[in-house]
Amino acid sequence: MAIVPGIWKVTGSESERLVISLSIASRNLTVPVTAADLAPSGVNGIPSHGPAEFALRREAGTLRFRGWFETGVMGEASFEADPDFATQLRGLGLKPTDAALVHAAVLGLSAASARELKTDFPEVELESLLRGASFGATPAYARSIRALFRVSTFDEVLPLAVYGVSVDFAREMSGLLEPPLSTRDLASLRMAEIDPAYVSGIIDALNAKPDAKQIYRLKTLQITPEVARELAAREQRRVSFEELSTAAPPASRDTRLVS
Repeated sequence: MAIVPGIWKVTGSESERLVISLSIASRNLTVPVTAADLAPSGVNGIPSHGPAEFALRREAGTLRFRGWFETGVMGEASFEADPDFATQLRGLGLKPTDAALVHAAVLGLSAASARELKTDFPEVELESLLRGASFGATPAYARSIRALFRVSTFDEVLPLAVYGVSVDFAREMSGLLEPPLSTRDLASLRMAEIDPAYVSGIIDALNAKPDAKQIYRLKTLQITPEVARELAAREQRRVSFEELSTAAPPASRDTRLVS
């Protein structure tokens, strides 16, 4: 297969890794490089200066770098795809372009992972697989989410990984909140920084199990578990969602929610 040219530079250097900015095949990618990655090319540790020539070999192909280890200094890069990897992807009905293969190499996407996800989600495209790999949406993660929720496509799983929804978070929330709880609800809760501890604290004061939209509403109204407990103690009983909503500070009651 053709060798794809590119340019690179070091944008960050730490004791345990380099951070490389790579422009290649019309994509701008961030490549973390560890001492273990450099060792096969005869580079010891993480250099902070001097000439650079090393290769990163991945299942999708090999990335080669020549230039300097100094931060901000441009160098030459190239990528040579592994023909067997590309053939395996095509066999799955995927369309591996040069850009996608470079991205797969940077992310460490394996043919086995692509096969598992394509088996579980036949409609999935390569770009979605690459985005999933960027955010840790592994086959195991996708299967766990699918076991908890009614998801039929990988694109329903992907936002959860993007917003950092762990399987444990999803499992805890599904146990705390009134169903139905959708993956979109989970992503909204995570973005609003609502955790199981917050939900548990609110539930202690309510007379009925809340759903995701009610919890989201209370959070935007700045209702804390402390406010909820104080209201329940004052009323000497568990309170309703409507009663708790009116306990919000006046300035927060006009909050507009996105449905």
